[in-house]
Amino acid sequence: LMFKEMKYKTLGKLVKTFKDCYEASWHEVIKVNIGLPFSYDEDDVSRLHWKLLKCVVQDKPWPECEAAFDRYAKECVGIYDFYSYTGKLPDTCTAEYISGEKSISQVRDKQRQESGAYVMPTTTSKKSAKVKVKKAAKAQNQ
Repeated sequence: LMFKEMKYKTLGKLVKTFKDCYEASWHEVIKVNIGLPFSYDEDDVSRLHWKLLKCVVQDKPWPECEAAFDRYAKECVGIYDFYSYTGKLPDTCTAEYISGEKSISQVRDKQRQESGAYVMPTTTSKKSAKVKVKKAAKAQNQ
Protein backbone atom coordinates (compact mmCIF):
# COMPACT_ATOMS: atom_id res chain seq x y z
CA LEU A 1 0.00 0.00 0.00
CA MET A 2 2.97 2.28 0.54
CA PHE A 3 3.35 3.11 -3.15
CA LYS A 4 -0.35 3.53 -4.00
CA GLU A 5 -1.38 6.85 -5.48
CA MET A 6 -3.35 9.16 -3.20
CA LYS A 7 -6.47 8.98 -5.38
CA TYR A 8 -8.82 7.13 -3.03
CA LYS A 9 -11.51 9.11 -1.24
CA THR A 10 -11.70 6.76 1.74
CA LEU A 11 -9.53 4.24 3.53
CA GLY A 12 -12.17 1.61 2.79
CA LYS A 13 -11.80 2.16 -0.96
CA LEU A 14 -8.01 1.88 -0.73
CA VAL A 15 -8.22 -1.40 1.21
CA LYS A 16 -10.86 -2.69 -1.24
CA THR A 17 -8.47 -2.09 -4.15
CA PHE A 18 -5.72 -3.92 -2.28
CA LYS A 19 -8.11 -6.80 -1.49
CA ASP A 20 -9.26 -7.06 -5.13
CA CYS A 21 -5.66 -7.10 -6.43
CA TYR A 22 -4.68 -9.72 -3.88
CA GLU A 23 -7.64 -11.92 -4.80
CA ALA A 24 -6.87 -11.51 -8.50
CA SER A 25 -3.63 -13.39 -7.73
CA TRP A 26 -5.65 -16.32 -6.36
CA HIS A 27 -5.09 -15.43 -2.71
CA GLU A 28 -7.64 -14.82 0.01
CA VAL A 29 -7.68 -11.88 2.40
CA ILE A 30 -8.60 -13.26 5.80
CA LYS A 31 -8.09 -10.22 8.01
CA VAL A 32 -6.88 -6.66 7.78
CA ASN A 33 -4.96 -4.95 10.58
CA ILE A 34 -4.56 -1.18 10.66
CA GLY A 35 -2.38 0.67 13.14
CA LEU A 36 -2.26 4.13 14.63
CA PRO A 37 -0.62 6.99 12.76
CA PHE A 38 2.89 7.64 14.00
CA SER A 39 5.04 10.66 14.59
CA TYR A 40 7.81 11.73 12.25
CA ASP A 41 9.58 13.35 15.18
CA GLU A 42 13.05 11.79 15.44
CA ASP A 43 13.02 12.19 19.24
CA ASP A 44 9.68 10.42 19.72
CA VAL A 45 10.21 7.13 21.54
CA SER A 46 6.55 6.10 21.91
CA ARG A 47 5.57 2.55 21.03
CA LEU A 48 4.09 1.97 17.58
CA HIS A 49 0.66 0.35 17.50
CA TRP A 50 0.66 -1.64 14.27
CA LYS A 51 -2.63 -3.45 14.91
CA LEU A 52 -5.25 -1.25 16.50
CA LEU A 53 -8.13 -2.10 14.16
CA LYS A 54 -8.35 -5.84 13.48
CA CYS A 55 -11.06 -6.64 10.98
CA VAL A 56 -11.66 -10.30 10.08
CA VAL A 57 -12.73 -9.85 6.48
CA GLN A 58 -13.75 -13.46 5.81
CA ASP A 59 -16.35 -13.39 8.62
CA LYS A 60 -18.10 -10.13 7.68
CA PRO A 61 -19.79 -8.70 4.61
CA TRP A 62 -17.45 -6.28 2.84
CA PRO A 63 -19.68 -3.19 3.37
CA GLU A 64 -19.35 -3.66 7.16
CA CYS A 65 -15.56 -3.91 6.89
CA GLU A 66 -15.38 -0.85 4.65
CA ALA A 67 -17.53 1.12 7.09
CA ALA A 68 -15.23 0.11 9.96
CA PHE A 69 -12.15 1.27 7.99
CA ASP A 70 -13.77 4.60 7.13
CA ARG A 71 -14.89 5.13 10.72
CA TYR A 72 -11.40 4.33 11.97
CA ALA A 73 -9.84 6.78 9.50
CA LYS A 74 -11.94 9.56 11.07
CA GLU A 75 -11.26 8.52 14.67
CA CYS A 76 -7.59 7.52 14.57
CA VAL A 77 -6.23 11.08 14.90
CA GLY A 78 -8.13 11.59 18.16
CA ILE A 79 -6.91 8.22 19.43
CA TYR A 80 -3.33 9.07 18.47
CA ASP A 81 -3.53 12.50 20.13
CA PHE A 82 -4.79 10.88 23.33
CA TYR A 83 -2.07 8.21 23.17
CA SER A 84 0.71 10.71 22.52
CA TYR A 85 -0.46 12.90 25.42
CA THR A 86 -1.06 10.15 28.01
CA GLY A 87 1.12 7.26 26.85
CA LYS A 88 -1.83 4.85 26.83
CA LEU A 89 -4.81 4.09 24.64
CA PRO A 90 -8.17 5.57 25.63
CA ASP A 91 -10.68 3.42 27.49
CA THR A 92 -12.87 3.50 24.38
CA CYS A 93 -10.44 1.17 22.56
CA THR A 94 -12.33 -1.92 23.72
CA ALA A 95 -12.44 -5.30 22.02
CA GLU A 96 -15.67 -4.22 20.28
CA TYR A 97 -13.93 -1.16 18.84
CA ILE A 98 -10.74 -2.99 17.87
CA SER A 99 -12.71 -5.66 16.00
CA GLY A 100 -14.51 -2.93 14.02
CA GLU A 101 -17.92 -3.83 15.42
CA LYS A 102 -18.55 -0.47 17.10
CA SER A 103 -17.44 3.13 16.69
CA ILE A 104 -15.85 5.13 19.48
CA SER A 105 -19.11 7.02 20.01
CA GLN A 106 -21.04 3.74 20.38
CA VAL A 107 -18.48 2.41 22.88
CA ARG A 108 -18.48 5.74 24.73
CA ASP A 109 -22.27 5.77 24.96
CA LYS A 110 -22.26 2.22 26.33
CA GLN A 111 -19.61 3.14 28.91
CA ARG A 112 -21.59 6.21 29.95
CA GLN A 113 -24.72 4.13 30.43
CA GLU A 114 -22.87 1.54 32.49
CA SER A 115 -20.88 3.85 34.75
CA GLY A 116 -21.83 7.46 34.24
CA ALA A 117 -18.08 8.26 34.01
CA TYR A 118 -16.52 10.65 31.54
CA VAL A 119 -14.64 9.01 28.68
CA MET A 120 -12.68 10.33 25.70
CA PRO A 121 -14.85 12.30 23.28
CA THR A 122 -14.77 11.76 19.54
CA THR A 123 -12.69 14.53 18.01
CA THR A 124 -13.05 16.25 14.68
CA SER A 125 -10.48 19.04 14.58
CA LYS A 126 -6.88 19.16 15.76
CA LYS A 127 -7.45 22.21 17.96
CA SER A 128 -10.50 20.80 19.71
CA ALA A 129 -8.79 17.39 19.88
CA LYS A 130 -5.95 18.66 22.05
CA VAL A 131 -8.33 20.37 24.48
CA LYS A 132 -10.64 17.35 24.66
CA VAL A 133 -7.71 14.93 25.01
CA LYS A 134 -6.31 16.88 27.96
CA LYS A 135 -9.73 16.96 29.66
CA ALA A 136 -10.30 13.26 29.00
CA ALA A 137 -6.85 12.32 30.28
CA LYS A 138 -7.41 14.36 33.42
CA ALA A 139 -10.81 12.76 33.99
CA GLN A 140 -9.48 9.25 33.30
CA ASN A 141 -6.64 9.71 35.83
CA GLN A 142 -9.00 10.87 38.62
